[in-house]
Order: sequence, then C-alpha cells, then structure tokens
Amino acid sequence: MTSLIGICGATGTGKSTVCKKLERENEDYRHLALDNFFRGKNSYSRVMGYADMEQPDCTDFDSAFLALYSLKSGNDVTIPKFSKTKDIVIGEKFIENGNVILVEGYHAFYDARIKTILDLRVYLHADEDIIKKRRQERDVICTDEYYHKIILQTYREYSKEYEDAADVKIDAGRSLEEVANDVKKIIDSYISFELSF
Repeated sequence: MTSLIGICGATGTGKSTVCKKLERENEDYRHLALDNFFRGKNSYSRVMGYADMEQPDCTDFDSAFLALYSLKSGNDVTIPKFSKTKDIVIGEKFIENGNVILVEGYHAFYDARIKTILDLRVYLHADEDIIKKRRQERDVICTDEYYHKIILQTYREYSKEYEDAADVKIDAGRSLEEVANDVKKIIDSYISFELSF
C-alpha cells in the first residue's frame, strides 16, 4: 500500500532538504517535488515591477494530481523535471512507486484534490526571520524588497490556511537532523497505526 505524505511549508523551511535526506536513508521512500510542475514564466504575475513566482497559480495542479493518483493506485510515474534557474522543463523524472511518497511543496495543501488524496499532511513552520535568512542564503537575487513585497506577503496570505489543513505541525527552525527525525517518527507512527487495522 502506498502512503502519500504531504510536506508543506514556506520557502526556507527545509522541505526539499528534509525529503531528499529521508529518501536517501529509506529505500522504500520516494520524493515528488511539486516544483517540477511549475508552469514557468508565462504564469507569473507582475507585482510592483517583480515577477511573482510564489503564487499557487504557478503550479500545474491538474498534472500533479494525476501523477499522485497514479502513484496512489500502485503505478510508477514519469513527471516533468523543471529547472527554476533556467525557468523551463529540462527533461523528465521517473518515480518508481514505493511504500511512502513524500509530496513536497510550498503550496502542497492548496489544491483540494491533492489535499484530499494525501494520507498525512505535515506542515513545517519557521519564523519569518528564519525564512528570510535561509531564502537569501540560497538565492542571491532575493533582495530585501523582493522578500518583503512578494515572499512575505504570500507567506502571510496562505500560512494559516496550510497550518489549519495539516495533521501535524513541526518546528522547522531547528537543525535539519532534528526536523528530519521528527518527520520520520511521525510517518512511522502513522504507518504503524494504519497497519494495526
């Protein structure tokens, strides 16, 4: 049986890093990043002169849901491989089915179909100053102005909705090791509970 585990949280909360670590360390885990379903530059709105890449409309949720539905049905899938640096699809990514599929994305709890098909929803929370620091450390073009006008506004618009949709909330302001360990314990507990019935 395949379990779809949603990992949601703002930029800088360590979603991708945690999922990649768990996939490396657990042979029955797979990682599906919703960023691979990015629509690209034609989907970006303009806000105060900036291309806003933070909105849910930038993601093709129709295609993402079909991929998740297929995985949930026990199939392997091939999804797009999107490069945010080049802002284009650069190929395909094959995802072999596994016992646990980590479905990771900033807006993982936005689309009602995806939110419903997820077996467990985990929200990674971090304070705004941590989000800003981590985003700017990895994204040199993320100016203070872009952060405050685009990233922070999107975070404040959706964070409560996503936290409310989560089954579990985790403090992501700690070390990667601590956050990954907590996510793994939650998944183990969920699977043990499901197997007991």
